[in-house]
Amino acid sequence: MAAVTTCGSGWHVSQNFGYQSSVAGKTGTAELGGGKDPHGWMITQAPFTLHNADQMPALTIVAMRENGGEGAYAVGPNIWKMYNEIFDKGYVKATMPAPLYSQSYCPPNNLWQ
Repeated sequence: MAAVTTCGSGWHVSQNFGYQSSVAGKTGTAELGGGKDPHGWMITQAPFTLHNADQMPALTIVAMRENGGEGAYAVGPNIWKMYNEIFDKGYVKATMPAPLYSQSYCPPNNLWQ
């Protein structure tokens, strides 16, 4: 799930809305057929770190938008805005770890995108 928000379909959301790579997530798109726009969803957990396996995420947010399109685009910005609000105002006490992005973590050919 960390790869999705670091190098995959959700990377642009973390880049644009903060907390880069401290949020792990999985996006999804439900195709409906009949020319309808797909449903988009995303599940996330934060804070997330690969460096301390004992630290459990303090918060999970799941969002879905009917006929919203791809998950990261449909609900990702709203999820990141929620994390910004929650952590900035101290509603959940947690320390956000340093970003995960590194040359060794993300493949050079962006296989996850």
